[in-house]
Amino acid sequence: MPYIDCQGNLPLSLQGKIGVYGIFDQEKTLRFVGYSRDVYQSIKQHLVRQSNSWYWLKVHTIERQNRNLLESIKAAWINENLSVPIGNGADKDKWNQPIDVKQEMTAAEAAQYQDQLIDEILKKIIKKYS
Repeated sequence: MPYIDCQGNLPLSLQGKIGVYGIFDQEKTLRFVGYSRDVYQSIKQHLVRQSNSWYWLKVHTIERQNRNLLESIKAAWINENLSVPIGNGADKDKWNQPIDVKQEMTAAEAAQYQDQLIDEILKKIIKKYS
């Protein structure tokens, strides 16, 4: 199925669904296979993390959470692909870890952020001991 419909929306039918999902690029090359307790939320996060790598979506949902079954389906899809998708291999962190915006900050933004952190810590200490 298309990752995003013609109105620019993710498939709402996947909200709250437990399942395995595969993300494909425009050439239908498998880029990532994952599983989730809420497929909709997971593909929404991947949309932000890897905005240029999604185009098509393959989903298999199940009624009740069963990690062993989800792992088995994920492994089978990767085996069918005959190679580990880049999002499950070399770029695993880019697909799964939160975006580290600190790397994109200018020196001035980083200094301001650091100052704000110190202020917050000092406020907590003062509140705790006053």
